[in-house]
Amino acid sequence: MIINTGARKKTVHTRFIIGADGSLSSIAKFDKKLSRNTKFLVGYEKVFLGRIRSERVPLQTMYHFWLGEFSLGYGGWISPYKTNGETGFRIGYATQPKLSQSIQRLNKFIDMAQKSGYIQVKELVSQYSGHIPIGGLIKRYYHDDILLIGDAMGACGSLAGDGIKGAVATGITAAKLVNKYFQTGAGRVFNRFYKELNKFDNLRTYLLKQRLYRVVWDMMKSNRTYECLFSMLEKQKSHFVKEFSGAKSKGKGMHKLILRFDNTLYICRFVLYLAIDMFKRKQ
Repeated sequence: MIINTGARKKTVHTRFIIGADGSLSSIAKFDKKLSRNTKFLVGYEKVFLGRIRSERVPLQTMYHFWLGEFSLGYGGWISPYKTNGETGFRIGYATQPKLSQSIQRLNKFIDMAQKSGYIQVKELVSQYSGHIPIGGLIKRYYHDDILLIGDAMGACGSLAGDGIKGAVATGITAAKLVNKYFQTGAGRVFNRFYKELNKFDNLRTYLLKQRLYRVVWDMMKSNRTYECLFSMLEKQKSHFVKEFSGAKSKGKGMHKLILRFDNTLYICRFVLYLAIDMFKRKQ
């Protein structure tokens, strides 16, 4: 294998390659018989010293924001951060690539958060941007002596954008199966990779549910549609965290909070708004 290191190229000899190099995997590009992620969100994040102004426990609370038309496809977040004894926070937003307006949109969200009293900024520490894969698990994740894992494999929640659990589970699974591959020399051991993921609290099932949620989420193009969905979920807010975090279990998930008899009128309104959003999109 030839690896580019700036102006130099270096040849590396190895028995096996694991592509744990993110959503835009160079390893996936190296072997044309491997699948690649094709659908993304673009995320931007800044890290500040300062504080989250919250009545709850600020160092143990993460905030998610639905920003509607401001950030179609996802939203924003604020999470606690601590370094060298000083407290701070991470603040970011993600949206569809074609609607992304680089760091300027994040700066506007930061201003909104400050004016609303969510944060108090002291000093900028760092800033990041990146692609978040939301197309679900890829089809061809293994070929010859190359295996993709984590974001490179698409093991990231299509709706939530949560790749940590997928990275850990695919890493552990890869270690076990690569060891068996070395013992047997049979590449078919990797055919069971996705089945193995369900041993991690039904992770594959969770990722499939997330993919279905993403289909509906991408249809929403107006603040009105977002607000209608929020109204349905707000009625069940005491159960939201339990249902969403337990979505990997059978019968659990955000759909359980929405598809209820007492939401009938909201559901009809939501479907109507979705149809209008899709019609406007085609115009």
